[in-house]
Amino acid sequence: MKLNIEVNKVEGVLVRVLGLVSRRGFSVTSFSAKTTGSFMNLSLEVDSERPVSLLICQLEKLFNVISVSQVST
Repeated sequence: MKLNIEVNKVEGVLVRVLGLVSRRGFSVTSFSAKTTGSFMNLSLEVDSERPVSLLICQLEKLFNVISVSQVST
């Protein structure tokens, strides 16, 4: 499952996002980040038996996360 996440470019935001993914039982199989001004676009590919909708809901609650979208393959 691939996710696109737009976040504010602040110190520690990557640690918070990746830590939440890990704590929720998802493993990151691919990761890339692109910086544009004061924002970062993260592209994560995750793998788990758990529904990705649970992860999306939790990511949207993080303070510096602007948007989360699932990319259909």
